[in-house]
Amino acid sequence: MTMNVNATLIQQANAAYLDIDTGYRHATGDSDALKGSDLDQIIYRIKNSYAHQSLTWLELTTCSRPYKQLADRERKSWSTARISKALEEAEKLGLIEATDRIGSNYVLTRAGQEYIPSWEIGEMQASLL
Repeated sequence: MTMNVNATLIQQANAAYLDIDTGYRHATGDSDALKGSDLDQIIYRIKNSYAHQSLTWLELTTCSRPYKQLADRERKSWSTARISKALEEAEKLGLIEATDRIGSNYVLTRAGQEYIPSWEIGEMQASLL
């Protein structure tokens, strides 16, 4: 590749840049964040996002919002009603608790920390056979 001597450094860098599409990352569907029931996915996100095992409502409905992969680079995010339903179920089972009275921050309880998602139970049962 020949470059123009009069080109700026940025133009030279752009000319040398190769755009390579790496493809779809979750093509096999093996991501734990996409497996299991709604309850499994909510607990997984709260457990694995931060060391303090806590997520706010804002985080659960924006950057940590569960989704369904439809195609390469195409997702369908959960509705807030679906997230709310999964959170209510987790609270009823005692896996999470709200740290304030309006329910804007959720933290795992001891039972939530020991919770085993359904896909791990299936893998454990398969390993026993």
